[in-house]
Amino acid sequence: MGDRLHNIRAAELGPTLFDFLDDGEKIELLTRTMVQERFVEVLEGRIFDVEIVRRLKDIVFQYAYPTPPLGWCW
Repeated sequence: MGDRLHNIRAAELGPTLFDFLDDGEKIELLTRTMVQERFVEVLEGRIFDVEIVRRLKDIVFQYAYPTPPLGWCW
């Protein structure tokens, strides 16, 4: 059912960036997206200054490894 729904939606929206990526690139971007979502939560307990963790997240996911927000491919 999920694949069918995705195919219907993809047909309605037309091609997206996700359609042009090979499997390795898809896995990399999905992994970055999942890590980005939990980055602050995971590091908060290890680095005591939350502001430093948030700045580090910005550096990592905006500059070093640009990452789209969760849900970017669907």
